[in-house]
Amino acid sequence: MKTITLNMTHFHALLFDNVRRIRAEALDLLQTIDEIAAIFNDTGLTADDVQTRVLRTLKIGDKIISEHGPQVQKYFDAINTLLEQYPELNFQSSEDVSSDIIMIHDAWAKALWNWPDTTPGKLPDKQDLLVQLGEVEQSIYTLSVAAQILTFPDLVNQKLMDMHTGEKLDFFHEFSDEFYKPEFLPIAWQYLREHPHRRSVSWTFHRCRFE
Repeated sequence: MKTITLNMTHFHALLFDNVRRIRAEALDLLQTIDEIAAIFNDTGLTADDVQTRVLRTLKIGDKIISEHGPQVQKYFDAINTLLEQYPELNFQSSEDVSSDIIMIHDAWAKALWNWPDTTPGKLPDKQDLLVQLGEVEQSIYTLSVAAQILTFPDLVNQKLMDMHTGEKLDFFHEFSDEFYKPEFLPIAWQYLREHPHRRSVSWTFHRCRFE
């Protein structure tokens, strides 16, 4: 029984690791959108400079999609294989993991679908480009939040298991680097407070605080 439990813990960790890798790839693509927004907001640039820099940044996004997209699909394939081979992984703390994976996959597919075509002559004008990038940004936001909710409790539980009994955990200090934007941290904290079934028994032995 102990061996089975250890194996399931290992497969559980593999599944969540793949989800985190997918999220990391998506955030790399989101970074290019932030850079494009900064270019458009730079009043010191000429129109030609803006066009050149925007196109260059979009090409970086193209490269991320072409070079990393196949790897992202492999992550999804690995997750689906784990869920098929070990159905018990599908129900993590009374929640349907497969539904979250479908949501993450659909959001990634939508982000790729809405990514602008940088083929010469097909690049949209500024307004249409911003609309398209806004759609991509929203999809990545959806993906990131879903992935974070799915995997973050496990990360916190693991941290607590590694701590000494009675040791205090400064939630914000410890996990601020795990989030793309700091304002997501209070949301994660509130989620953990409202979903005690996602917390391990280690919470009983530590004082967790959020500042």
